[in-house]
Amino acid sequence: MKTSIKQQTLKAHQTRFACKTFESSKTIEKEDLEFILEVARLSPSSVGLEPWKFMVVQDKTLREKLKPLCWNQSQITDASELIVILSRKRENLFEQGYIKKHYEARGYSPDFYNTYIKNQPDINEWTKKQCYIALANIMSSAKMIGIETLL
Repeated sequence: MKTSIKQQTLKAHQTRFACKTFESSKTIEKEDLEFILEVARLSPSSVGLEPWKFMVVQDKTLREKLKPLCWNQSQITDASELIVILSRKRENLFEQGYIKKHYEARGYSPDFYNTYIKNQPDINEWTKKQCYIALANIMSSAKMIGIETLL
């Protein structure tokens, strides 16, 4: 069985591509979308911070408004599902207490919080880069179950 999983994984990565055209008549099953979102949620992140939120945009009007922000790609409106990954910004991390609560719940010391996170000058760039981990897992997992994606 181990070899089969390795072969399936390699095949998914060898055949994955950024899909340029989606058939608007095809839809993703609810359980498949839930699986993909759960994989995204469980994605690893540096110091376990998980500085992301996932938004599934199904409203066609909103997708039309998002399209110009995505180089007017038709995939934004044609794909069965649109998952937007939002990275938390400095104000969301600190002013709303997200990081402090996160670290207290995991037993990290206040020193860790103050030295490792609070003094990061480029925290917004760091959180954006963390979102790519979840994105890669979304794309790979979708392909593993036969669903094509666009970056």
